[in-house]
Amino acid sequence: MTAFGQEGPRSNQTAYDMQIQATSGLMCSTGTSDVNPIKVDPPVVDYATGSIAAFAIASALFQREKTKTGQYIDQSMFDVSMMLMAADVTNYLWSGIPPKPSGNDHPFSGGRCYETEDGLLMLGAMNRKQHQRLFLLIDEPEIATETDAVSRLQNSEYQSNLLSEILKSESSEYWENYFQQNNQ
Repeated sequence: MTAFGQEGPRSNQTAYDMQIQATSGLMCSTGTSDVNPIKVDPPVVDYATGSIAAFAIASALFQREKTKTGQYIDQSMFDVSMMLMAADVTNYLWSGIPPKPSGNDHPFSGGRCYETEDGLLMLGAMNRKQHQRLFLLIDEPEIATETDAVSRLQNSEYQSNLLSEILKSESSEYWENYFQQNNQ
């Protein structure tokens, strides 16, 4: 395992998690538009690099068991950080819009953090089925029919404003219990 790989202009350099976060651009998608870039506090690149390396080692051992042939594993922290940004890269290639810091927001209204009566609630309703259930649960059947990604993205601001108003009406605990009890 290395910081930047076995070959290339930075192959002789070492790095810590935070340098890889900065160099790879991972920090550019964290924070908010007012406060950016921000390092992810836990050393996520270190953890992910170790996890992927463990998977590579297990795969190599399996390969050795099947073929009696060893494997060479080359794992760089920079490569892993690029894998961690796969959603940002994919969204950029799909939309042409570069990633930007969004804090607790998400392009889909169902994947944002909202204020409640007494605190914050993070929603995780981002795919079609989850979007539909969320808006049916808050008695918005018309919005629940907007299941294609394009319409959900185009109407995200309106949906987020609506969710903000509704979720402020009760406590975080109320909403958490409500969504859990009705998530069948």
